[in-house]
Amino acid sequence: QRGLWLCTSIVTSCIHVLYLERHKPTVVAVQQKMRERNFDEVIVQFLLPICARMPGLYLLWVEKDSQVSLLLADKPISDANLRRSTDVGVQLKPEFVEALPEIMNTTQ
Repeated sequence: QRGLWLCTSIVTSCIHVLYLERHKPTVVAVQQKMRERNFDEVIVQFLLPICARMPGLYLLWVEKDSQVSLLLADKPISDANLRRSTDVGVQLKPEFVEALPEIMNTTQ
């Protein structure tokens, strides 16, 4: 339980820093912030599925260029630096992310 709290605390902090720096909180950007804090690489690599399992904390946002951003669920989308004239996105549902490995395995 403490490990999960620590993980979500660090992920949330990394996203918040990106918000403050006026950078888009893409998965890659959040992973970089985690690496800067010497976070366990296994957790860094599994960032997206971890966040997908916590819709109360994080929203997964996919733009038309397929870039995925991690948003804080308790903050307005406008805080995430996504809104430009070329940015069009949609929120991914956790069920979709959970089904991806199975879909990918059946298409190979």
